[in-house]
Amino acid sequence: MSDRPSERWYVRQRERDLEARGRSESLLGPERAIFAEMMGLTANCLDAVFAGGRFDDLPSRRMIEFGNHAFNLLWSAWDEALAGRYDASRGHVRSIGESCEFLMALIADPQIADRLGDSTKDVYLARRVVKDALERGEPGAGRAHFDVMKKAHDDVQALSHVCNRAISEALPLLNVGGQTIGVVRPGGATSQIALRLVAIPLAGSAAQLFGILSGGLAEAADIEEDLWRRAVRRAETLADELSSELGTMGTMAPMQTLYFARSDEEL
Repeated sequence: MSDRPSERWYVRQRERDLEARGRSESLLGPERAIFAEMMGLTANCLDAVFAGGRFDDLPSRRMIEFGNHAFNLLWSAWDEALAGRYDASRGHVRSIGESCEFLMALIADPQIADRLGDSTKDVYLARRVVKDALERGEPGAGRAHFDVMKKAHDDVQALSHVCNRAISEALPLLNVGGQTIGVVRPGGATSQIALRLVAIPLAGSAAQLFGILSGGLAEAADIEEDLWRRAVRRAETLADELSSELGTMGTMAPMQTLYFARSDEEL
């Protein structure tokens, strides 16, 4: 190891990340197994598509690109959460959601494949396409879906920008003497409640991604319809389980003070 202070910090931070990930794994609830299952199924779906080689058409290629992007963002967000960098983890949430909206739009209308992804405003096009498709099937369903997606988008809008909400709401939280303390530490710090508040929605997003992507690529992946429907029902069941878990999870009192920790400080 180099004697240079910067190099020592780098090596130690890498070691701390490994320690934090191991500690975080033991702090998670059922979301850990759900995330692993849904991500594994999604990877298997993409592997089957690649093995079959049936993705010469533009809509399939676009679906693979958006699905792969969402998959990688989910994995990065999960890894950052395990390392105790919850603010960085939440920074991916909006892009993960928009990728899923693009996938839904491609399923609703494959002909828009050449129009998606060129602009950051294309999410509005994707939303309209899905809304119109649902309206054709059942009047009112499209409007209801649009309202849900818009609210979800508005809720995470701030997380993709630098603002107090994106920073302060994702701090590691500690309970010391009955006080809730937010920890500011270069490199992050582990906190069970902050970890689970980030990890549970990520597991839900993994279930959503699998349900959408496997449906859009079922033919290219040569997934039998019955098998696919069972897998999607499984994803929906797990998503409901996560929602219940989030609703019943105990919470700390609001953050009352901040603690600024050095990067080499043990907490």
